[in-house]
Amino acid sequence: IENDTNLAAVGEHWQGSAAGMDNFIFVALGTGVGAGIFLHGQLHHGFAWSAGEIGYMGVSGVPREPLRVRSTGQLERAIGGAGIEAEWLRLLKHAGSASDETLTRLRAPQIFDLALDGDRLAGEVLLYTARILANCLVDLALSLNPETIVLGGGVGSHPELCRLTQKLLQQNELARPALCASTLGTQAQLHGAISLSLSAIESTLLT
Repeated sequence: IENDTNLAAVGEHWQGSAAGMDNFIFVALGTGVGAGIFLHGQLHHGFAWSAGEIGYMGVSGVPREPLRVRSTGQLERAIGGAGIEAEWLRLLKHAGSASDETLTRLRAPQIFDLALDGDRLAGEVLLYTARILANCLVDLALSLNPETIVLGGGVGSHPELCRLTQKLLQQNELARPALCASTLGTQAQLHGAISLSLSAIESTLLT
């Protein structure tokens, strides 16, 4: 029927952080990275339905590469959950702490929690993620000029990531959309699916 990120965007538009907004972008960070784009109150798919596949966007300082459907993109490899955890492991190894199994098994949201508690290495990972994410959001804002960008997914909805990314965006004089975390969390896709189903039923009944 629809991909999960677009469903989440529909859910946020129906009953979540973007309720009543006609122009917004839902950005999901978790295992993968993607976006659901709303323009003029409608979900935007693009010509070949690839609008919002931001996981394939480039990352500053990394040479561009040919895009492959069955391969993950640069942005997803950098700030998807696995990319964040790989950066964490790299810093642990550099600091000589790679033998601590408790630390090496942390998932991305737990690393951000540790940063919130004042851990220096975790703070570096959080800043690494926020900088790359902010660059991506600036490009989206310059292209589409959304009213709001909603961050969701198991990684993206972390409040500290949202706060720091917003702080970085505020350094700009333009391309600085409002940023907020999803209010529906893991239920956003479910709300989106229900919304599309109700719309289909109404359309059938009216016809």
